[in-house]
Amino acid sequence: MEKHSYTMVSECTVNIEDAKITVLTEYANAELEPYVGPYFKIPHTHSGYELFYTGDATTMEVEVNGERHFVDKNEIIIVSPKVQHRLTKSIKLKENSAENPSAIIFSLASNNVKTTYSVFKLLSNILSDSFIIIRNFKNISRYLTQIEKNLIYPNHAKLHYNIYHLILELIDKAYAQNPNKALPDNAYSSDSDMSRIHKIYSYIETHLSSSINLEEIAGVLNLSARQTGRIIKDYYGMNWNEFITQKRIEQAIELMHEDNLTMNEIISRVGYASDKGFYKAFEKVTGCTPAKYRKIFVTGKK
Repeated sequence: MEKHSYTMVSECTVNIEDAKITVLTEYANAELEPYVGPYFKIPHTHSGYELFYTGDATTMEVEVNGERHFVDKNEIIIVSPKVQHRLTKSIKLKENSAENPSAIIFSLASNNVKTTYSVFKLLSNILSDSFIIIRNFKNISRYLTQIEKNLIYPNHAKLHYNIYHLILELIDKAYAQNPNKALPDNAYSSDSDMSRIHKIYSYIETHLSSSINLEEIAGVLNLSARQTGRIIKDYYGMNWNEFITQKRIEQAIELMHEDNLTMNEIISRVGYASDKGFYKAFEKVTGCTPAKYRKIFVTGKK
């Protein structure tokens, strides 16, 4: 048997109601060609669930516990822990493929939190077999791509956001595929702290260039500023000022990497009224000046 090895890049644990989900990525040895090398063709197991998304790839033949199954384009297969599996057909990507194959490993446990709606029981029910294939799962790569990216370059808030939405879509699709299993009417409680966190995150993402205060966020949630501050503190371990500063600097760093913008344009986009305030905050969060960060991490010069 041909030898192969993995490198675990990073992991992130997210609590969704009463479910504790830890996600990580495993990469094949750099000498192996991604997605078509021996790593996938050799029977192997994982300690967690492996979620593999085909994207716009051609149909694959997957062998699980000696039985062969076909997985088409834009479909997900989830293989349970310690279940032996392999890909028996190479993947061919279309030219200009909109969605490439993606894979993550995750574990599921109960966090022993009492909730009206049990995400843990729901997911345990969905994942009770040795494997599951979820059909017609288009446009899911936007979450998987961000999860992989933010595991390599850790971004706590975005990891939580994308894992949360991936899990919710997975639940929706899995139950739609099995109509005999009906979701309860109160499946997505609108007043849970988790849903509030994602309302906060979504609002900040679209209003970051403006001056946002805690009272404004509290108004979005129909809560007091004190309650909103408590939710942010419990979830992120930061007070409001620390949290919004972190978000602004994270966005500034993303703009440095993804857009050819001047520093003044970046400062304006992340909601700072003065250069001085931005530079002070940037150095506090990253430990270096924006110019030094850009030189080392964006242009690759030291």
